[in-house]
Amino acid sequence: MEKVAIRVAGNRAFFDDVAREAARLDRSPSWLLARCLSSTLPKLADTVAVAAAATVSEPAPKSRRVWTFFVPRDIVEHCARLAVRLRISSDDVVAWAWQAGREDAVAAA
Repeated sequence: MEKVAIRVAGNRAFFDDVAREAARLDRSPSWLLARCLSSTLPKLADTVAVAAAATVSEPAPKSRRVWTFFVPRDIVEHCARLAVRLRISSDDVVAWAWQAGREDAVAAA
């Protein structure tokens, strides 16, 4: 499985949440995010109603950060296709997938 680096811009609370849960599970943030995305993205792609609810509110510039995660290439490609389909940024898809699948990914770990 080839992993690639993705740079994700988002709200600081998003990154803090991923890092906190990863530390609690003694895993890397990249591992946890990849696990969440791999289980959540297919469900989101099948949801037609997602387009209206998909926009993530823009935080104040001070609270935005950029992190680099290393995830399997197929997840990045799936995320990009979903972003184009929904006409939102890949960053929003990642944040939205995390919100939608966080509990399942943490529970399954």
